[in-house]
Amino acid sequence: MATSRADALAIKAEIVAADAPAKTWHFQTFATLEEAVIFVNSEPPQGAGEFGISNRSDGQVDAIYYL
Repeated sequence: MATSRADALAIKAEIVAADAPAKTWHFQTFATLEEAVIFVNSEPPQGAGEFGISNRSDGQVDAIYYL
């Protein structure tokens, strides 16, 4: 099931707020490519090599990101 934009941004904010000592990889499924792009460019934006994406057969998008 795809994560809503609001939920995905809230998850990202929680990760940033936790101020973890080391970055880790995370996984998220989005309903559309546009949703994934909005997510990756939200604060803090991912840098080069910190985001990967794969289209699914059901039209959704799987993404991995380093944060």
